[in-house]
Amino acid sequence: MDCGLFLDHRLFRKVIADDVRARTKVGPVNLLNLFCYSGSISVYAAKAGAKTTNVDLSGRYLDWAQRNFVANSLMTSNHRFVETDVLDWIKSGQALKSGSYDIVVCDPPTFSNSKKMVGTWDVERDHVWLIDALTQLLKPGGVLYFSTNKRGFKLSTEGLEQLKIQNISRETLPKDFHDQKIRTAFRITK
Repeated sequence: MDCGLFLDHRLFRKVIADDVRARTKVGPVNLLNLFCYSGSISVYAAKAGAKTTNVDLSGRYLDWAQRNFVANSLMTSNHRFVETDVLDWIKSGQALKSGSYDIVVCDPPTFSNSKKMVGTWDVERDHVWLIDALTQLLKPGGVLYFSTNKRGFKLSTEGLEQLKIQNISRETLPKDFHDQKIRTAFRITK
């Protein structure tokens, strides 16, 4: 049974919500959640005060995300839900046209060859261009939270030398997950 929550992301969601809370003391917070799935990260962020844009290829998942907003007493009219191929949305320039963000969250699949998308996606092969493109969407002082469940993932810094990359895997993995290699998470700033 799929409950729509990745339990290994509990602390990751909390870190993002805490970041939103701190930023709302200064002003409004816009958060972009890519590959948003059931929207759990966005619900945490919205409850903390963020206005969210949620992007996923699956209309079914976006419907689920909207139901999760409603179940948490959040008005969906205050948030955007975009059904599209995330990678195409970025490459086509639509992401840049959507505005800039204080926080971008990206937890892409390890691999995808969906019939709904052009080409294939491999996080090991394609993460550098994606991270570079996503940092272009950040407002000054913004942060990109990047996570992957690819075992043995090694983030390449070639081409990303201008960024400050902090591995936050250990501090965002709950203690009840003994397998430290279940996922990798990063906090990335310009």
